Amino acid sequence: MLCNAGMVSDQNILDLQLSKFDCLMALNVQDVVACVKHAARSVVKGRVGGSIVCAGSVGRDCGGGRTNYRMLKHAVVGLVRSASVLSGAHGIRANCISPCAVATQLTSGMALKGKGGR
Repeated sequence: MLCNAGMVSDQNILDLQLSKFDCLMALNVQDVVACVKHAARSVVKGRVGGSIVCAGSVGRDCGGGRTNYRMLKHAVVGLVRSASVLSGAHGIRANCISPCAVATQLTSGMALKGKGGR
């Protein structure tokens, strides 16, 4: 199972709004947790082994002012580390990939923002 969730917000720690952070937490972390939980349960029940792969981000280590995005992507890494330890006994491999920016509608909007775009 491949799990990827992402929504970007430019909040920094000085201006962080908890309501926006809660929304990001629900999408970027809670939804990933739910995917990992249900995938692991299904694989354990079926006794088939398998792989769970979650998408982190290089931005967790070099994300500039995006305080909340960095925290949330660190949470994904922590989740995968815990899942890999707990699920290994059931033949489940849990890994996290951390790509750099990928050309999507979301990231193209971010690039335009810095060059007089939206």
